[in-house]
Amino acid sequence: MITRQHVACYVMALATKFSSKNALDQQLLKTIPYVLLPDAIRSYIGQRQPSHFECTPYSKSVSWIEFPTPKVLKNLSKETFSEQVNYYLAHGYPKCVIGEDTLISKFDIKNHNHPYYNIIRIHLLQDKCFDDMLRNNLVDCTHRFNNQFIVNHNRNIILDGQVLREQINLYEEYGFIHLVNKVFKFTGILLDGDWFDKYVLTSLLEAYPEDLALNTYKYIKFSDTLNQRIKHHELKLSQEEIDSIFIAEDVIQSLNDLYSEAIHLTYQEL
Repeated sequence: MITRQHVACYVMALATKFSSKNALDQQLLKTIPYVLLPDAIRSYIGQRQPSHFECTPYSKSVSWIEFPTPKVLKNLSKETFSEQVNYYLAHGYPKCVIGEDTLISKFDIKNHNHPYYNIIRIHLLQDKCFDDMLRNNLVDCTHRFNNQFIVNHNRNIILDGQVLREQINLYEEYGFIHLVNKVFKFTGILLDGDWFDKYVLTSLLEAYPEDLALNTYKYIKFSDTLNQRIKHHELKLSQEEIDSIFIAEDVIQSLNDLYSEAIHLTYQEL
């Protein structure tokens, strides 16, 4: 799940809990950096596996990290990271276009005392929703280390990793537009570039070292074309856009199922 989707699902769940705009705004500014921390911290680690607690495919080994507390996080640097943060990168991850399974129980063991434990956990739960949708509903990944992926609804379609990554990108990018529409209809909040600057960039700069905040945000900030599309409420996917995502038999239903589960699990952590 891309970082913008994490934010949108979080906004939807949070708006269900906080009816006051002021309370909602305060909570967003306070907690967004920790919802995004597993993705952000990769800038200092260099690999995805520790911050997403990925299991190795052929053993019981799991990568892990003890996420830094707010005070430590704010004063981190890439140079001091390995001295101030405990983490472990397991050996035995074959090269593959998709990651391995996330073991949330390992996160629980290593981070149960973190002041934002539940907020960080939201990120992993949302990612697991996406991974389960991809692996269980969309694509057979049994032969992933041979760079072969079979589309479940039409097993005559066999993709290599490059084409699968292109399909995942479309599913995530168009899925974000669909999710923005759902958030706006439910909450009245329009997740355009101005909103992301005000809430996401501002909160990252407050909680992270500046270099980490700016590096994280550059992967979140979207194009002027997408921004204008959102500002003009052009949020319904075209048939051409839907048809371009051929890994899903029913793209809209698949996205709705994904977001319903992710938002439900998010709300339970609040």
